[in-house]
Amino acid sequence: MADASQALSFSFTSFDDSGGPLLIDTQGSSKVVSPVLKLTPSVPGNTSSYTGRVTYNQPLHLWDHSTGKGADFTVRFTFSIDSKGNTSFGDGLAFFFAPEGSNWIPTSSQGGFLGLISDPNQNSRNSTSFVAVEIDSYRDEWDPECKHIGIDVDDISSTKYTCVPWLRERILVGGRVDTTITYSSSDQMLGINLTDVDDPSNSSSLYYNVNLKQYLPETVAFGFSATTGSSFESHTIHSWEMNSTVIGGGKKGWKWQFVVGLCLGIAVVLGLVVVAIVHLGRHWSSHRNCGKVNGLPTSDKNLEIRVIGPPCRTASRAPELDRLGSQVGPKEYTYEALQEATNGFSEEKKLGKGGFGEVYKGNFGGLEDVAIKKIKRNSEEDQIHDYTRELKIISGLSHRNLVKLLGWCHEKADEYLFLVYEFMPKLSLDCHLFNNNGPVLPWNKRYNIAKGLASALAYLHGDKVIHRYGCKIRTLNDFCLQERDGTRRNANYNSTRKSDLQGH
Repeated sequence: MADASQALSFSFTSFDDSGGPLLIDTQGSSKVVSPVLKLTPSVPGNTSSYTGRVTYNQPLHLWDHSTGKGADFTVRFTFSIDSKGNTSFGDGLAFFFAPEGSNWIPTSSQGGFLGLISDPNQNSRNSTSFVAVEIDSYRDEWDPECKHIGIDVDDISSTKYTCVPWLRERILVGGRVDTTITYSSSDQMLGINLTDVDDPSNSSSLYYNVNLKQYLPETVAFGFSATTGSSFESHTIHSWEMNSTVIGGGKKGWKWQFVVGLCLGIAVVLGLVVVAIVHLGRHWSSHRNCGKVNGLPTSDKNLEIRVIGPPCRTASRAPELDRLGSQVGPKEYTYEALQEATNGFSEEKKLGKGGFGEVYKGNFGGLEDVAIKKIKRNSEEDQIHDYTRELKIISGLSHRNLVKLLGWCHEKADEYLFLVYEFMPKLSLDCHLFNNNGPVLPWNKRYNIAKGLASALAYLHGDKVIHRYGCKIRTLNDFCLQERDGTRRNANYNSTRKSDLQGH
């Protein structure tokens, strides 16, 4: 096995083992048929269900525990899916990452499970964690109504997807498709691009912000997986290349340690000097800028999110709120921006009301909506203490099943405090579990819900956060399929439930 701290680089322009064994492992129905790699048979066989899996026989060093740094990588491959002209086909292929050593095919993972996860209805429990990019050619009950590419995170139901309308015609004739998958560890951005080889104007892309360190270990296995179900299609890989960057870790010489220690010492001293200068500068400028909104001039043409420093201290503000400007990661919003986003906190924008405050739907002029919680200020100083403590805790959390805190505003702290969260456009989990007028959730979905909740709780407790009040668990998107009309403004937005944040 190669040194895990080294970059990974290889290129298969074709698959031909005449020059020696290929550095790949094939399982199930997959095999090398020079010059290509067949994941499933080229023609229908005695059975309708096939599962093929291929992994590279060296792991990818995805991130380093000692430094916390992650690797960037780029994967390129050309594939074809061929239904031999049949208009009924499935199920698709995926490029996946899983813990090192998990090269085996999960049991009962054929068909729509794409060889990635066991069918929970078959009482199979040998699946493992994974992150995958899927090219899905068959619509299962959890899929959108289109041929699509999707990003799957520990669940066969895509966390994010986009439809690929031109993919159907490519499958009917077995046309080749160029694929590029990229990941930037600094931006935590995973992307995929498909391009039709015969007609490059047919191109589709998808991007998703995900921290792979939360779902995968330091070293991972990776490769392809493809399945068929009741309908036939053939899956072929024509070429495959991959490149990753070197990340830190490992033992260094004493000279390197000395240099690093010296640099850190100098950085600390310089940092203290800068902090002192900034503190004095803010103290001096606070007397000049108090006529502005938190030290910045307002503008009707600039109502977007602003990252601004500690506002001017007034009699209505508490010292704890003034310190938030330098301690909290999410962005500070101006009160003017919140008013604009909610049409002056109009009744039409109100999502609900509870004992802790009111929640409004807002938009800052972009594509994404937000949920704005308006908390009425009382005279107790404990409220400020609880507010700042909750804000500091939630701002440091990042998990796919936790509602994300986007920002805050306490410009009107003598009357109101504000928290801005991501907007959840679908209903709360309870409306699906206890909806007497809707279909009963099947057990496989309930099982996935339980896994999602357990994952969020394990993350919270692992970071020494006791899940009590304030930490709101996200409803899994694929379980919220319809809107409820005429009831959302009467909903009880209790602060311990996710429904106080979501946009129904």
